[in-house]
Amino acid sequence: MIYPYWLIYFFVKLAYIAIEEKPSDWFYAQRAYPYDSIPQTFFRQSLSEIVRTRASQKRKQPQAWKFAGPTNIGGRITDVEGSPADPNLIYVAAASGGVFKSKDKGLTWEPIFDQNPILAIGDMALDPNDHNIIYVGTGEANGGGGSLAYDGNGIFKSVDGGQSWLYLGLEFTGSVPKIIIHPHRSQVVYAAAMGKLFGKNSQRGVFKSVNGGQQWEQVFFHSDSVGVIDMSIDPLHPDTIYAATWERTRTPAGIDYGGKGSGIYRSVDGGKIWVKLDKGLPSGSDLGRIGIAIAPSSPHRVYAFYVDESGDFLGVYRTDNVGQDWLKMAGRINVANFGWWFGKIVVDPKNANTVYGVGFSVAKSTDGGNQFIPVSENVNEDVHVDQHAMYIYPDNTQQVLLGNDGGLYYSQNAGNNWKKINNLPITQFYTCHIDYTHPARLYGGTQDNSSMRTLSSVVDAWDIIWGGDGFVCLVDPTDSRYVYTESQYGVFVRSTDGGSTFSTALEGINSNDRENWNTPVVFEPNNPSTLYLGTNRLYRSIDRAVLWAPISPSLTPENGSRSFGTITSITVSPIDPLIIYCGTDVGKVWATQDGGKQWKAIDQGLPGRWITSMQADPFNKSKVYLTISGYRYNEALPHVFLSENNGATWKDISRGLPPIPCNKIVVDPTTPGHLIVATDAGVWRSWNDGFNWELLGNALPMLVATDLHFHPPTRKLLVATYGRGQYTYDLELQVKTKDQVKPAIELVVFPNPCVNYIQLSCRVENTKPSVWQLCDISGKILKSGAVILSSGAQLSQPIFVDDISPGVYVLKVKISVSTWETIKLLKT
Repeated sequence: MIYPYWLIYFFVKLAYIAIEEKPSDWFYAQRAYPYDSIPQTFFRQSLSEIVRTRASQKRKQPQAWKFAGPTNIGGRITDVEGSPADPNLIYVAAASGGVFKSKDKGLTWEPIFDQNPILAIGDMALDPNDHNIIYVGTGEANGGGGSLAYDGNGIFKSVDGGQSWLYLGLEFTGSVPKIIIHPHRSQVVYAAAMGKLFGKNSQRGVFKSVNGGQQWEQVFFHSDSVGVIDMSIDPLHPDTIYAATWERTRTPAGIDYGGKGSGIYRSVDGGKIWVKLDKGLPSGSDLGRIGIAIAPSSPHRVYAFYVDESGDFLGVYRTDNVGQDWLKMAGRINVANFGWWFGKIVVDPKNANTVYGVGFSVAKSTDGGNQFIPVSENVNEDVHVDQHAMYIYPDNTQQVLLGNDGGLYYSQNAGNNWKKINNLPITQFYTCHIDYTHPARLYGGTQDNSSMRTLSSVVDAWDIIWGGDGFVCLVDPTDSRYVYTESQYGVFVRSTDGGSTFSTALEGINSNDRENWNTPVVFEPNNPSTLYLGTNRLYRSIDRAVLWAPISPSLTPENGSRSFGTITSITVSPIDPLIIYCGTDVGKVWATQDGGKQWKAIDQGLPGRWITSMQADPFNKSKVYLTISGYRYNEALPHVFLSENNGATWKDISRGLPPIPCNKIVVDPTTPGHLIVATDAGVWRSWNDGFNWELLGNALPMLVATDLHFHPPTRKLLVATYGRGQYTYDLELQVKTKDQVKPAIELVVFPNPCVNYIQLSCRVENTKPSVWQLCDISGKILKSGAVILSSGAQLSQPIFVDDISPGVYVLKVKISVSTWETIKLLKT
């Protein structure tokens, strides 16, 4: 039997993903390339300055961003804490979305950490003697991922349940995966530090404070590439502490997530002296991440959960004599060959034989680790994969909270069944998109939560439409039956029924091409049946992605990687579709002015950086903009560039932007020079082609803004954030100056939105309106007629619209030989 090409390619892609697909370092590579590390000081200083800018009384009163959802999908949780004293109190830490608090056991949530400059969270700790005191360690310690969105800036403390926060320092710890408070002396606090995820540094190991975090002493240090990933404290003898070390380095060239520096250390004197425990434990250089936990009911028993350097399961080990001797248990925990992404072990507070393995899925043992049985699969509600946090209520161990890449879950029977607490706004979006003809419909691709959409702009009414990690989402602006999306590394699909079903749309794409984690695909602006897709070369389809053909040679050099040396951005001129630009992850920028027959490198004078976005100007076919993410070492600069000669020369227009990575640029097609840029710290706007910049809007937390999409008819701006879902902003027009001419006619249409008919009216002075036209978004005339003046200069005219489909339309009135006035119309 001969299988069609697209089917063979689809299964090849799935096999590749199954083998190679692990949490991506895409964010980090964007920001660091071509260097191995990022100057963190610049980033922290910049964020602090932006916090002050947001709070400045000198700012005009900007309108607020509006949260668009989702609340019913979830996102990655790194820690969850309950309170034995108050079972209704829950704290949740999002990987890159801050800290949320619930006083009603998850019915409602309040973000309590948004006033701080970094919202990437590693761990939280509640004071066992006063649950109004909470410590938060910033920076996500899980391997992989690795953007600036994950890195932290130390530890914060609140003494009033999260209403206010005090910064406690340790700013160079990179990530804080564990905080422990002495069970009897609350002023004694221990903090584990992994150090910089993408570089070597000395601020890692274990830090101790004896005055509630006011000062810290580094009481354990192994080396500049070994951090502490987990700790556990003996509740009966709190001077006994166990620390699990992890040797881990990461560069743009690859992962080294293990080594002989990984192991377990114990101190019995409050951290003064540490001894490595090795009798019965694995040794050598093939050691990776380790999770460790004391059995609270029998503190002489300790469990350890090991993976090897590559992330495969090594074993669960147990000691029954305070770490002197260890025994490998027979039970296995599923880590799906990337165990560096999770890896905790949690013991039931009342039963030392009941232990949970928190890995790819949740496994439970009731016999002390001899056998583990999956408890997060094949239950009444399947639990999302990639587990990161668990809290067992000490007074009722049947009640368990679980945090993973999909959000928060709750069990009332010790993990036999789970229910999702489905109302946390913590989804990590890579992309966003507005359906042009139905602007209430919003789309986006997300980290580990697929491609999704809402058909109603209701925050809790989002649905997943395609699996995997979601990326590009596109809806044909002239025919919304055609919907496109993709999963990681360019698995591109299309729907011809409005997004209900999808089929692979890769025929003609060479399966040996290099494809980015986030493979770019764009419409030709004035002909959406033509699409462009970038691998290491540019492809074009003229039949809505049925068949693709290459229109460029390879635009990046071969480097031995399947996912690096790729096109990262594509833009086609709205004025001349033969003019096409491509940016790449190796800093090369290319242009063609003849539809792909000839290509020219146009990156002279640009820093050799990852090109995050390009935008051809809608007013001048010689103008093009681009953004670049990353820093020159010790040079704190953002990167936004403009060319007015098709890339022959470039001008830096970043003046006024903070030194923050820039991820996407949008050019307002109604106002020349009006630019909007998404950065790692919100959204910025310029009215004058980048000569000046201002922070756009209010009420948007300090989040990485990964993508923007603008809907000109409604002037709705949509932003994708990496950690708190999507937000919209009603983009105002520039304030008119004295010399601007008042429109000759001001139209009034009501009702708007409408159902069956509209009434067009206004008072007409010094002009003679003659014709009206009702057009769709693409400009196609659906209805037209002569303007009728009811009496004198009064225009009052009914227009019936019951025979047109719901959507956004434009009503135009001709008032002179060459002048039309327009107004937007929403038909429901």
